This record gives sequence, C-alpha cells and structure tokens, in this order.
Amino acid sequence: MNTTQFSVVTSVFTLGGLIGALIAGPSCNQYGRLLTMRATTVSFVLGSAIETFASNIPVLAFGRLVAGLGCGAAIVVVPIYIAETAPPKEKGLFGAFTQISICMGILVTQLLGYFLSKGNLWRIILAVAGVIGLVQLVGLIVVPESPKWLAEHKSPQHARHILQKIRGHKADVDAEVKAWNIDATEDDIC
Repeated sequence: MNTTQFSVVTSVFTLGGLIGALIAGPSCNQYGRLLTMRATTVSFVLGSAIETFASNIPVLAFGRLVAGLGCGAAIVVVPIYIAETAPPKEKGLFGAFTQISICMGILVTQLLGYFLSKGNLWRIILAVAGVIGLVQLVGLIVVPESPKWLAEHKSPQHARHILQKIRGHKADVDAEVKAWNIDATEDDIC
C-alpha cells in the first residue's frame, strides 16, 4: 500500500464517523436510543467483517467507512442513553467511565497493532473489533429502551415500568418520572 492509499484507508474511517454522528441524533430521537445503538453495533460488525476479509484496497476502505459510520453514531447515542438511564446521583461517574472505556479501547487497539502489524496478522485486529461488536449486540438484546425516550414518545406508563425495573422494585422513581416534564396525566404515569 502506498502513502496515498494508506491515507485514504485511514481517513475514510473519519469521514464515516462524521456521517454517523450527523445521522445519529435525528435517528435516536425518531427511532429510539436502543434501536440506534443496535444499528451502530451492526455497522461495527459488518465494517469489521468487510475489513477483515478485504481482498483489495477499495474493499478495505469501504469496510473502514462502514465501521466509521457505527463509531461516529455510537459516540453520539451511547452517552445520551447512559445519561437517561444512569441513576441521577451517578450520572457523572457513568459519563466519565464511558470516556475512560473509550480510551482503554484505543490503548488495547494500539497494543494489538504494535504486536500484530506483521504480515497478515493485522487482520486479527479487525476481527477482534467484530467479535467485540457481536458481544455488544448480544448484550443489547436484554437492554431496555431509555425510559425517558419512551415517556417522550407517548408511552409514559411503560417508561415508568422500565425505569422501575432498572432501579429495582423497591426504589422510589417518582422524582425521576417528575423530572421528565412530560405532558401526561397522572393516570398515564402511575
């Protein structure tokens, strides 16, 4: 791969990230946080698979673009989901932990790159990203939708039920439900 090809393959990921970030906001507002997170994860897995099995530079670049779409969208939607589902007193902790996790992921990727940058071993790095995406996708099967998003989209009673499930059956969720400032009758949310 020459310098120009390397530059294209590297930078197309950033282009995908930009497009993904621009699409994620409207998508998570219209279709929900959970569905958008699942779509970003599918993008990770698909992009990683394309990259891992790429037989030429255009296919590799396309895989990077697809993976970038998912990463850019995830950077937008995941913090929103965490902010809406984290316990009010721990929102800062969860937000900071998200950033620390991203940095740890970059560190692990760089370490893998250092040790696996010989011959065709670089494909292992890309395959690992796909495996992590698959694990995340399986985890997202059991994750509930954001209660706040549900409340804002005319499902306040279901939103309260989901919030109660997240916090535990003995937790008092009245203050959180009231903080949503939704236009609903008391009967809708009790």
